[in-house]
Amino acid sequence: MRGPLAAAANSTRRDLRLDPLCITCDPDNAASRRTCELARAVFVEIVDVPETCIIHRTGHKKKCRYWLELGRGLMKFLRSAPDVAPEPQDVAR
Repeated sequence: MRGPLAAAANSTRRDLRLDPLCITCDPDNAASRRTCELARAVFVEIVDVPETCIIHRTGHKKKCRYWLELGRGLMKFLRSAPDVAPEPQDVAR
């Protein structure tokens, strides 16, 4: 799985020039937050989702914002990632 995923990430970075990439997740989603941190994404802030956004209307009123440099962080993570995901840990800030 690492090979195709790494190739797709590299292709996205190169073709779409998405570097760095902004990633968001719910503040109470410990697994997603831990995944971002394992990929070496940098936590920036928790933001309010605008009331006019469909995400807000479905109950997601806040989002964590991370920045990920695809050229370094994600590729290093994909090369070193274990075949089994680690147990989620408490990443509350």
